[in-house]
Amino acid sequence: MPLTDPFSAAASDLMQSALAVDATYVPYGGQPVDIRIVPLAEDRQTEFGATTFVSATFRCLIAVSAIAKPTSGDLITYGGRTYQVQGVPMRDQRHLFWHIEAPCNAND
Repeated sequence: MPLTDPFSAAASDLMQSALAVDATYVPYGGQPVDIRIVPLAEDRQTEFGATTFVSATFRCLIAVSAIAKPTSGDLITYGGRTYQVQGVPMRDQRHLFWHIEAPCNAND
């Protein structure tokens, strides 16, 4: 029986769990790809001088095995809304997941 890295096994289990949802990923200028994501929609606090703004953001986890190299400008469609990837997607410590931030809704 081959040994499996427990972190890789847990990542795979997470993407098959109820926490993950179906989404469509469209690389800039490319073809749509059906994937699973773990959405992490949250509010983000930003300070500007003496003022603090709270804004809604959309972040998600995507398995590195599903998308080789996400870039700014790519699109993610999930829950009937399309989000545009912004900034530089970052991988986790073990390079199992991309942390994607897509705060702007491309449909608005």
